[in-house]
Amino acid sequence: MTIFFLSYEHDPVVQSGMGGFRKIWELAAQCRTLGHRVVLFVPAGTRLREFPSLEAVEIPYLDLPVIRPLLIYLLLFAVPLLRAVRVSPDIIYMRTMHSPLSILLAKVMRAPLVIEVNGDSYAYYRAQRASGIRLGMIKLIDWANFRYCDRIIPISMGLQDMLWQRYLVPPEKTVLIESATDPELFRPMDSAVCRQRLGLDPAGRYVGFVGSFFRHQGIDVLIDAAPAIVRRFPDVRFLLVGDGVMRRTWAERISKRGLSASFLFTGQVPYPGVPLYIGATELCVAPFLADRGDASPLKLFDYLACGRPVVASAIPPLRDLLSRAEGIAPVPPEDPEALGKEIVRLLEDQEAARRLGENGRRWVLEAHSWQAAAKRLLRVCEEVLQERRR
Repeated sequence: MTIFFLSYEHDPVVQSGMGGFRKIWELAAQCRTLGHRVVLFVPAGTRLREFPSLEAVEIPYLDLPVIRPLLIYLLLFAVPLLRAVRVSPDIIYMRTMHSPLSILLAKVMRAPLVIEVNGDSYAYYRAQRASGIRLGMIKLIDWANFRYCDRIIPISMGLQDMLWQRYLVPPEKTVLIESATDPELFRPMDSAVCRQRLGLDPAGRYVGFVGSFFRHQGIDVLIDAAPAIVRRFPDVRFLLVGDGVMRRTWAERISKRGLSASFLFTGQVPYPGVPLYIGATELCVAPFLADRGDASPLKLFDYLACGRPVVASAIPPLRDLLSRAEGIAPVPPEDPEALGKEIVRLLEDQEAARRLGENGRRWVLEAHSWQAAAKRLLRVCEEVLQERRR
C-alpha cells in the first residue's frame, strides 16, 4: 500500500520534533517498517533528522501570516499531484487543516481520503475571539472535509462526540485512535543517574512538566499550588521542560510569588533528550485548564512510558482516557489545593508512587506504542480500500 501523508503545522517557538509535529513522522516510520510505502508532504524546514530514510517532500513557503497557510495549502494540492505522476497513492492521510483542496486532490487522484482530527480548532479560535467570518470559514471547510472524506480518525472520545454534535458525522464513519509513544526511547531510568547527568542535585526531589508553554497547560495552577508543596518539602523543585509564548508570563508570576528558587526552566530540549528529564523526576504533572479543548496529549503517554506517576486535570475531554489509563491520579481542573495535595501525597508515599508508575508503564506497553497505533491506522486504510472495491 502507498500512502501520501499531508501535514501542515506552524509554531514559531516550538521545535517541529515535539508533540503533534512529531506524530505524523512516528506513524509514517512505523507504516514503512510494516512494509508499506509512505511519502510525506510537509512544510520546508520541518523534516526530522531522526528519520533519514523516510521519503519526504518539503513544501516551500513564504513566512508571512496570511500568505503562508494559503501558499502551503495550494502547494499541498499541486505538489502531491505532480508526485502522483511517478507514484500513485492508494490512500491520502491528512492531519486536519483548513483547506478544501484536499478533497479535490483525493477526487482527482481517485484515492480515499482519511482525515485525522487532533483538536477542535473551531472551539480554539472561538475562545481566541476570532471574527465571525473566520469562524464561519473554519466551520464550512471542516464540514466539507468531514462530509466528503472516506474516514475520520479522532484522537479522543471528546473529538468523536464533537464530530457528531457539530457536524452530524455518523459514528460509523469515525475510528478512535489515541496518541501513543515510543516505549523504547521513553523508558524507566534511575532518577539519581538522570539528575547527575543533567547537573541536578542527585538527592533532590523533582516534579516535572514537559510541553509547549501555552496557557491551557495550566502551569498557573501549578504556580498557585507550589507554596503549600514547598512548605511541606522545602527541597522540591519544579522542572519545566519546553518553551513557548507563556514563558515570560509564568517566570514573572513565579518571581512575584518568591518561588524562583523552586522552579527550573530548561528551555526547549531535543526530543531524544526528553526521557532524561522525565527520568530525573519523581512524578509528572498535566494540570490542564478546563478550557483545554479536546485532545489526546502525547505528554501523558511519554510520562507513563517512563514509569513516572502522573497527576492530571480531570477535564471533560480526558475523563474517558483517565478512567482507563493506569498510572494517572486525576484531580479537579483549576484547583491548586487539590493539585498540591495530590503531589504532596505522592511525594510522601513513595511506594504508592512507584506502583502507579509501574501500572502506567504496563498500560502503555499493552496498547499505546507507535507501532500499535500504526497497525490500527493501516487496518482503517485497508477497510476503506475494500469498501471502494465493492
